[in-house]
Amino acid sequence: IMPGSDVELVRAVRQHFGEIPLMVDGNGAYTSADIDVFRELDEFDLLMLEQPMKASDLDGLARLQEAVSTPVCLDETAATHEQTAEAIRRRACRIVNLKIQRVGGLGPARAIHDLCYQQGIACWVGSMPELGLGQAYGIHLATLANCKYPTDIEPAARWFVDDYVVPPLELSAPGLFAVPTRPGLGFQIDAVKVRRYQVRQLDFTARTAG
Repeated sequence: IMPGSDVELVRAVRQHFGEIPLMVDGNGAYTSADIDVFRELDEFDLLMLEQPMKASDLDGLARLQEAVSTPVCLDETAATHEQTAEAIRRRACRIVNLKIQRVGGLGPARAIHDLCYQQGIACWVGSMPELGLGQAYGIHLATLANCKYPTDIEPAARWFVDDYVVPPLELSAPGLFAVPTRPGLGFQIDAVKVRRYQVRQLDFTARTAG
């Protein structure tokens, strides 16, 4: 959604599709002056309002969350563990979107998940989108106990001509990924494809101290 294309748009979608799970993403386009818009959106029983205001506007996000019943979800605001903790402290959200690439890897993403779990803030796993390796990490992250909402991870083929994981990530049923049961991430890397698409190579050599 964006200013001027929000309430009536959501109304039309809700009327057409009925009681499906529905959320909106403001992509930081709104300000505190628009809180009445979000009060109107409360009537549509949305799962969440994702990043309605710019990432740095914690005061505005906190005022919005206090004013509406729909949960505010942080995306860009939750870029680090420290930023997420501060947003939670200021009651600027009730949900956090975990993006592994945004926060710097699986370890930081898990730490933010655990912080949210301890503070009673639900999570879900978003994508940017990624090739299969990043998606595989996301699928596993989404199985954690505090990931309460559907992920938006998609098959890589929707975005990329030729992925490098084997087997390719595909839906096991409409809207569903089966969590891999093979060792590790559950996928192999096709080294031939990696070399085919390689544009630069860095080699590192371990040295002993002394």
